[in-house]
Amino acid sequence: MVYSNLQEIATAVGYGQKKSDSLKVKSLIDSKVLSCFVNDSGLRARYYLTDSMVQFSLQCISNHAERNQKKLNSLREQLQYADFLSTNMNDKLFKELYPAQKTQIITMTILKGGVGKTTTAVNVATILAAFGKKVLIVDTDPQANTTHYFSDESYAGRSLSSLLEQFTMNNATISREEVESKIVSFHFSSGSVDILPSELKLGRSLEILRGVNYFHLSLSDILKSVMDKYEYIIIDTPPSSIAGLTLAYHTADKIVFPVNASKHAVDGLRLTLQEISGLGSREGLTSLKKDKIFVTSYEGTSGQQKCLQDIEDMAVEFGIDDVKIIKKSSVVESSQIFGLPLISNNSELKLSMVIAEPMIDYAVEKMLEK
Repeated sequence: MVYSNLQEIATAVGYGQKKSDSLKVKSLIDSKVLSCFVNDSGLRARYYLTDSMVQFSLQCISNHAERNQKKLNSLREQLQYADFLSTNMNDKLFKELYPAQKTQIITMTILKGGVGKTTTAVNVATILAAFGKKVLIVDTDPQANTTHYFSDESYAGRSLSSLLEQFTMNNATISREEVESKIVSFHFSSGSVDILPSELKLGRSLEILRGVNYFHLSLSDILKSVMDKYEYIIIDTPPSSIAGLTLAYHTADKIVFPVNASKHAVDGLRLTLQEISGLGSREGLTSLKKDKIFVTSYEGTSGQQKCLQDIEDMAVEFGIDDVKIIKKSSVVESSQIFGLPLISNNSELKLSMVIAEPMIDYAVEKMLEK
């Protein structure tokens, strides 16, 4: 559920419907006690949040109280404590309320192109960034779709490919400064993300790298030098390069599988899951978690319903605990055309939030993991 005005938000949080309740919730939003996406491009600001965002804020409020030896026994006590935090908010208190997290590395992958993988990676990353998290997107696809989502600029000679080449020439050593020199920052209305860009030459670099001892650890070693800067690293993978996929799998903590509800995509999902399971058996990647499946561009036709059932059965077979559905919408295409995350599509923000809600829910789930 997406709430799009202060009265709706006040009710969702647990206040009443009085004007004073709307003012209370606005105070929580302004002080950043309550996480909320704001569209201030018009004459007056509009506020948007989802059920999972409400639960996230309330859980963080309870966690903060617990760390300070205060037990909150009811929603009323949670809201009273929220008011206390709002009144006393400063930078130190905000960092205590929403503390930094240990780095999570999430790979988005499937052995099939055109299924919404890049769109899912970009939007999960920017949603996390909008919550104030430090996020790095790593583009391991030579087509550089993730890189070009934000910019048409060419990063030839200034990309992940350059780092991999240096890695092979320097006998598997690479400095933090070298990695940082290739990272580019992009700003959007709700925050910013860093990107380690790609270029067409990356495909050749990956093939050359396959002849190097322990090549499968090269991306992991490169990212280790900057990992302390980020809470989340999102890796977007190519749809066909086994070398690129191997690097991403050996680097990740979790793997997410974007797929659309078509037969070819479902076949690609099975191949991907089999490849990862085989890799785990052969190379001991027992801690690598198959985390989530996102079914993208879903319209609910009879054919798609059949494919969705196949995907859900596959999730059970391979031990994946959840399948999330992202509905088809023109706002996804328009956000791609204009190089905007869904949560920055101010002209259609409520609809964009509805479409993005499964990804918002996933981001909240990751932020609440300990």
